Amino acid sequence: MKSFKTLITKAFTFIILIILLDLFAGYLFDYLEKKAMNNNPQGMTAEYSMWKVESDIIIAGASEVHHSLIPSLMKEKLGMSVYNCANDGQSFYYQYCMINSIIERKKPKMIIWSMSPYYLTSLTEKEKNSFSILNPFYDSNSYCKRVINMKSEFENLKMLSNLYRYNSSIFSLLINSFSKTNSDDGYLALNDSGYKYPTLITRVLPKCKMDTEIKNAFIEVINKCKESNIQLILIFAPRYEIDDYSKNDCYTDFVQIANKYNVPLIGEYYSSPIFLRDSTLFKDHAHLNDKGARLFTRLLCEKIKQISLK
Repeated sequence: MKSFKTLITKAFTFIILIILLDLFAGYLFDYLEKKAMNNNPQGMTAEYSMWKVESDIIIAGASEVHHSLIPSLMKEKLGMSVYNCANDGQSFYYQYCMINSIIERKKPKMIIWSMSPYYLTSLTEKEKNSFSILNPFYDSNSYCKRVINMKSEFENLKMLSNLYRYNSSIFSLLINSFSKTNSDDGYLALNDSGYKYPTLITRVLPKCKMDTEIKNAFIEVINKCKESNIQLILIFAPRYEIDDYSKNDCYTDFVQIANKYNVPLIGEYYSSPIFLRDSTLFKDHAHLNDKGARLFTRLLCEKIKQISLK
């Protein structure tokens, strides 16, 4: 009986120590997160977008615009402050959370959203795993909480642990707390030294259908922009490949939504001859280099001016 009581006491003590360790980890990670964001906003894109960005124009998307739209050049052309909030490898639901949260905190005048119809298809496990970047906002942001809970039915229980919540970002927090990344208000150039320019290819895209839940979330963002009097512009970034995306149901549905809600769609630079005739504008098939980014930024600004004058 005595040994059983000793075992219970040790188990209870162990549990208390784990809880205290987790609480301490939460305070430590919260401190590192804020330190990292203030020290290196470019390395902490999600946190800076969620908490700090206040520019007139916000750019949302993934790597295809993170490395192809230059805020300083856009400010020169459009006369408004610009911040590139795009984040590599993050698709629809990450962008959904960021745009909604930015609108509620600080309404921009314009949001330029780089989209792909394939963002609006059913979630893959890889995409669900990428939601971990939103973990720090679980308790403070209803959009992030909703998205994170899509990962599994037990996610709300897992998120009780600070160690679980920050597990995937510990290394990033430490690196960004003590190092800086030079960027142009979020834009990060892909230099063209030391690699071969891509060869033009033809891509056969698989058939796809738009996921109903994601479609509704997309329309939710559109309506939120309209209610907040924010000019939303959808764009397709250039690619160095030829594909038949226009025959896909996803693309057709996407265009129908844009037309129905009167949202401008600038899609003519995707697989455009302007870019396809010059491989030296690209880092790879999906990303422009700095030379290409400067051309795309200038062309896009001219289109935006035309839209704004209507």
